[in-house]
Amino acid sequence: MKRVAYSLVVTTFNNANTLAACLRSAAAADEILLLDSGSSDATVAIAERFHARVVVE
Repeated sequence: MKRVAYSLVVTTFNNANTLAACLRSAAAADEILLLDSGSSDATVAIAERFHARVVVE
């Protein structure tokens, strides 16, 4: 069976306390796109550790 590629899009704002668990559960995704609404906590740094492409709005 052919493998289907997929991307995960995550919207977030100050979710440092739960983001790592979320991204670990999506480790099979080919691409992770994180849309951040200007978090002031470690949300962006955590996303970058998971090699997510981060867009800050």
